[in-house]
Amino acid sequence: MDHTPFIVGAYVTGALVFTWCAVAPVMRMRRLRRDLARHYRRSARTEAI
Repeated sequence: MDHTPFIVGAYVTGALVFTWCAVAPVMRMRRLRRDLARHYRRSARTEAI
């Protein structure tokens, strides 16, 4: 019995999980910065009126 497919599958799964753990915080921070910039622009517009 050849175990290569299971080993390769485990490595691929691990690589995907590690990649997601590295990319998810970056994406979250970008969204947070974009939302904060939008909020500050809106609050600046309402204060100017």
